[in-house]
Amino acid sequence: RLFSIADPRGSQRVLVQSLLSELDLAVAKTSRDIDAYKEESTLQLGAIMGKLHATRTRINFLFFIILATAITFLAGFGFYLHRKVSVPLYELWNGTRAISQGNLDYQMRIYPDSDIGMLGERFNDMAQKLKRSYAVLEQRLFDRTREIGALNAVALTLGQAGSLSTVL
Repeated sequence: RLFSIADPRGSQRVLVQSLLSELDLAVAKTSRDIDAYKEESTLQLGAIMGKLHATRTRINFLFFIILATAITFLAGFGFYLHRKVSVPLYELWNGTRAISQGNLDYQMRIYPDSDIGMLGERFNDMAQKLKRSYAVLEQRLFDRTREIGALNAVALTLGQAGSLSTVL
């Protein structure tokens, strides 16, 4: 029917014009609907992008909070290990050095309820036993020296007297 525009009777011309005007109206309505859909889609997309941005910001914030918490925990744990392990081991090291240099009166500080504390107790016990052992050895040495001195005095007296019967 669109090609009947050139119909000499003109009746088809009115029909084509009405069809063209309806088509123009349909195109205009479709354009308005498309524009409205674009605006609605743009608004929805903007809302979605805003939500995504807010979610991303929240996730970043939570990530940094978790990261800060983890770093704080690790630093605290490192400080705890330092206080519970490194400091007592350092003091134990200093104590063994003092004892090995002859300071048997040195007493290590005891950290109760720990393996290092028990080791410190053993070192203190060992130092006391060594001190007692050295005291016993010194006493024996003193006694032996006194005995040897007495024997030397007798030998000297015998040497000067010439015989045992002279001394007696």
